[in-house]
Amino acid sequence: SSPRGGGEGVQESTPKAALPPSFSEVLGVLGTIKHQAIGVWFVFTVTIGLFPGLTSLITSKSSCSSSSAFYNELWVPLGFLWFNLFDFIGRTVSGKYPLPASL
Repeated sequence: SSPRGGGEGVQESTPKAALPPSFSEVLGVLGTIKHQAIGVWFVFTVTIGLFPGLTSLITSKSSCSSSSAFYNELWVPLGFLWFNLFDFIGRTVSGKYPLPASL
């Protein structure tokens, strides 16, 4: 009889560590989602590759003709702020309110 009062022949199960997926399993998943993965990769590559450089080239029409710091020194930094703010809002809203499964 066991010290805890259990029956004879009862084995305690110990949780096994989850094994990482094999390479063939990973390739199988990638084959299934290849079109979506390529689309995500393309969007992020273009966004990260073009956004900072192109945004820094944008100038205000009122630059130098106005004494306001908004149109001179703050124009590009605020452009980055707006992009990142609305990127964050879009990600947050899409996570909180997912599309219905029927779409």
